[in-house]
Amino acid sequence: MPVPYLILISGGGTNTYNLSLSLFLMVLGGFLFDFKFSTRMKRSKVKIGLLFLANIILAGIMPKISLSYNDGFRSASRFSNPSNILTVLIAVGIFTLIRQKFDIVKYYFILLFMIFGTYPTMVNNFIAVLNGHFKSGLFRYSFMALSVILLLVISFYFAKLIHRVAETNVYKRYSYNVESLQHPGGLIKGLKIIWQKYSYDLVALVVIYIVSICSFLVMNNSLHITPNVDRTYNVFIFTFFNRQSLILLTTLLVWIMFKFFQALTNRFWWGIGITLIFYIVWIISNIIKINARNEPILPSEVVMYQAYSSLIKMVNPVILLSSLVVIICLCIVIIFLNHKYVFRQLSLLSRLVYIGVAILIYGSCLFWNHEGTPIQSFMAGMNDQPMPYNQLSGSRLNGPLIQFMNNVDIKVMDKPSDYSRFTMEKIMERYRLSARSINKARSNDLNKQTIILNLSESYSNPERVPGIKLKADPMPFVKSMKKSTTSGLMISSGYGGGTANMEYMSLTGLVLANFSPTLVTPFTQLVPFSNHPWSFNQLFHESSVIHPYVGTFYSRTTVYKKFGFDKFIHLGSKYKIRHQKKIDRSPYLSDYTSYANTIDKLNSYTRTQFISLVTMQNHFPYTEHFYNGANKYQAFIKKASTDPETVAQYAMGLHYTDLALKEFIHKINKMPQPITIVFYGDHLPGIYANDMNKYGLKLHETDYFIYSNPAARRNGAKQKIDSDNVVGPNDFISMVAQQTNSKVTPYIALLTMVHRKLPAVSLKTNTSTANEYHSSPQFVNEKGEIVSSKHLTKKQKQLWKDYLLVQYDMTSGKHYLESSFFQKSE
Repeated sequence: MPVPYLILISGGGTNTYNLSLSLFLMVLGGFLFDFKFSTRMKRSKVKIGLLFLANIILAGIMPKISLSYNDGFRSASRFSNPSNILTVLIAVGIFTLIRQKFDIVKYYFILLFMIFGTYPTMVNNFIAVLNGHFKSGLFRYSFMALSVILLLVISFYFAKLIHRVAETNVYKRYSYNVESLQHPGGLIKGLKIIWQKYSYDLVALVVIYIVSICSFLVMNNSLHITPNVDRTYNVFIFTFFNRQSLILLTTLLVWIMFKFFQALTNRFWWGIGITLIFYIVWIISNIIKINARNEPILPSEVVMYQAYSSLIKMVNPVILLSSLVVIICLCIVIIFLNHKYVFRQLSLLSRLVYIGVAILIYGSCLFWNHEGTPIQSFMAGMNDQPMPYNQLSGSRLNGPLIQFMNNVDIKVMDKPSDYSRFTMEKIMERYRLSARSINKARSNDLNKQTIILNLSESYSNPERVPGIKLKADPMPFVKSMKKSTTSGLMISSGYGGGTANMEYMSLTGLVLANFSPTLVTPFTQLVPFSNHPWSFNQLFHESSVIHPYVGTFYSRTTVYKKFGFDKFIHLGSKYKIRHQKKIDRSPYLSDYTSYANTIDKLNSYTRTQFISLVTMQNHFPYTEHFYNGANKYQAFIKKASTDPETVAQYAMGLHYTDLALKEFIHKINKMPQPITIVFYGDHLPGIYANDMNKYGLKLHETDYFIYSNPAARRNGAKQKIDSDNVVGPNDFISMVAQQTNSKVTPYIALLTMVHRKLPAVSLKTNTSTANEYHSSPQFVNEKGEIVSSKHLTKKQKQLWKDYLLVQYDMTSGKHYLESSFFQKSE
């Protein structure tokens, strides 16, 4: 048996995986199983050498070519993946030489050098670094030559280490077992030996696999599953065929749990028994939680041990009693099996290894959401979809165990270096003075206004997207409103999704970009676990949310209760959605329905109030031809491969929004109470094929306007405030206060200064999409230009620092800021 060909695989990314796959399977696979292999290629060391030379030259110069022509590394790995015939032929040639009794020991370090030297991540990153640090070719290529020599030395000593490993007794036993499998009947004999030695472990593995499948299935309350709103599958077929990788991963996690408990108790039956009891109880607990609140168990709830007694009281006593009886019976069975079938106990070393492995594997979930790490790449490769914006769907797609672990790695914000009680007291006093200064010129109170914050789903002018022209204008009324009101463009921190993030920013005045990248959706990952989170509605005596859809998405039921809303009116709530109307074949309730229910709320409570209206009409998909007559808004597309029919369908939805909004404005104009409405689109639909790197900012611009009805203007509200061409959703609170001429709290004074003195803030628009790891802040000035934070003045930097400190104190700090900072006008 030849010396084993071991390859160290580190790093991550598609290129690494591709190269490792081709060489690992073709070379290492030949050693392990000694496959019969034949090739017509001449067994010539010279030809293999030439192939290697050609490949390494091409792989080495491709990053430079890519940099020169593509201004990036998009084509840097063209000659370092399995589709490259040179790489495949080299692997075949190496294996052919080895089959000739090639003296691999003599040339081992050369083979390792070939592997390391063509490692695409190493080559690409290496050349990229050199390109930035060595302007002179003389220094650059000299450094590369020295690096090659160093790589040869490392490969030489590493080869010696591998050869030493091959001489150990462990490897010799392994080699003997592999060779025995090649004899007639050797495979069957080997399988029998494995069965005799590990039969109970294998049976336990099968049982755990079956339980894992069941854990996925029982998260659904029907025979169908709808991963997205546009397609439904049979739950058995979808789970078994589409989620098999995660079922196997769940099986592995539960099996490791079994070995952990076996190691702790040093008893096989107690190990498997405790594991099954724990996991079945876990599954049932998730079912109960889902039935009660439409979401699975989350990590923060597990540590809320003070509330366990209250939670247990919510469970049906019959279920609790039955569960207790079943657990007692299982314990009796375990005790019987433990005496009837005695297994050899594990050695101390084995127990320590199992415990250590379990801690490492389960502890890895602390890094699952760290973008760009190998463990995050592995989880993505396993098709893990954390879905923080919909925990219920996440538990159905990933299973209750993996979805729970997906929510462990959450960090709200990095602590600012100078965060302290003293610092926050200074900030409190600074913005109390600012509030007093602002309030000298204002006469109204916010709680004496009716404010409607209208988030219009996916609303944005298609003709602002480069290369898009429409046959007709679908939004004439909104455009007319923008001419006579406070209006402009809102920079969204999402594209194609992220509704709840824009809603969070508009309700709290905080920006998503200040949070840790792992905190993707504050509605589900932050607000439910916060103590007394602040929201704009808390300044009003009465506040409601109207959302003509189900309330399970983004944990809205929990979030609105935490924010202190009095009512959440949605499909399935005790407050009925009335005037239900759908347009043509659309599955969503129309904007007519949204506005009709808002009018009902205004009529039923004639005093001032706050209403958050979140529409649903223009939600994706746009490819199902929901609307008739969409050819009226025929789209003409330049260059980009955007589908014109999809754009036309989307534009037809905008047309119906325009009509419904016009009717709604007409009705509130006749009402006696002072009403101010903030109308804004949350994000663009994900239907445009434009290059995000080039047109990212344009693909994050939505429309907004702020309008005060005649009664509000008679009460002192303004028709239009200073020009605000570009804003963020976090600016709306201060802008509403300014438009209604209302006095401000110290916190709104801070938001006012942020709005007036700083550019609009969003995530980086060339990379940010919906519900993914987000980026650092990006500033956009009034001209719609991205500006670097380095260009901020000293005063602007201090203001931004104050804002960051306040956000930290509100969300993850010690809450040094007093309630009067948020609630009391100075």
